[in-house]
Amino acid sequence: MSKKRVERILFDIAVHTNLTPDHLDFHNSFEEYKKAKLKLFTRAKKAVVNLDDEGMSKDILSLFKGQVITYSMKQKADVFAKVIKVEKTGTVFQSHVYRDNYLVKAPIHGDHNIANFLAAFSACLLMKISIQDLLTAANFITGPEGRFQLLTNYPIHQIILDYAHTPEALESLVKAVTNLPHKRLILRYS
Repeated sequence: MSKKRVERILFDIAVHTNLTPDHLDFHNSFEEYKKAKLKLFTRAKKAVVNLDDEGMSKDILSLFKGQVITYSMKQKADVFAKVIKVEKTGTVFQSHVYRDNYLVKAPIHGDHNIANFLAAFSACLLMKISIQDLLTAANFITGPEGRFQLLTNYPIHQIILDYAHTPEALESLVKAVTNLPHKRLILRYS
């Protein structure tokens, strides 16, 4: 938003995932970066807000005047989830959507990926896509190469490839990996 490349665009839905100290090479301070991200919510009709992000969620909720869906992994929200079981093939979690509960099994790992799922799920709800269609689609999620990619060519070892490039991303990756059944964890980075 700071470069004014989308200055006159009104967005249908703005999605807030988190506020971390990225892009400080461009923005002079963390506060400037936060202000730049908040501008998106002045240019959107609807919003999805992560209540677990203490850095910006309250600011968005006090600023934004349109329709909002909140999501969380830690507290009650419009959409929130509780992990039940982590398997090699994915995660089983209880998803609470408004007043209803749904059991979801998605081929994703880690709270960060489940939170991203909840963000996308919430945005789809704002687009009036049915919950049943979204739950069916959850079975077919595929991640991009190099993001918690399970390499299957090594039958004796379980190898996970991930290009975590920030301390926060690496911490989330290690936390997700330790939830999988394993005897020994080896982290190799370059």
